[in-house]
Amino acid sequence: MRDFPFLAYARHMADTALSDGARSLYEGFERQERLRTGYAREIGKSIKGGEGMKQEAAVKGKKVSFLLETEPGSSVYLAGTFNNWKYKRHPMRDNPDSGHFKATLVLPPGRHEYKFVVNGEWRVDPNCPEWVPNSQGTLNSVIAV
Repeated sequence: MRDFPFLAYARHMADTALSDGARSLYEGFERQERLRTGYAREIGKSIKGGEGMKQEAAVKGKKVSFLLETEPGSSVYLAGTFNNWKYKRHPMRDNPDSGHFKATLVLPPGRHEYKFVVNGEWRVDPNCPEWVPNSQGTLNSVIAV
């Protein structure tokens, strides 16, 4: 198992018998790491198997493409409930000189609110037929998966 700094610190606290809480904290981190690495191995098997990957994607969500036409060379991002509104996680790619930007994500089933961030300005999707008011006094686009 790879030793992350917080895990090494928790192990040190548990080994020096500082408290039962420290030992419990370390054991919890260790358990989570075993689960995470076991999950990664299972995902790897699915990817190598090909068909397993398709089944897994079908269970987890649906591939959705977001498209926006704006000024060529713009800085365009996608933000929404699916990424906790952290827009830098999903930059959109453009065709050079065309102004057509695209991002494709796998989203879980449900309704998702989203916006585009173009050169720092938050915008609704002009091609989306459904919008809802948000807490900022503006609108969010809505997509149902």
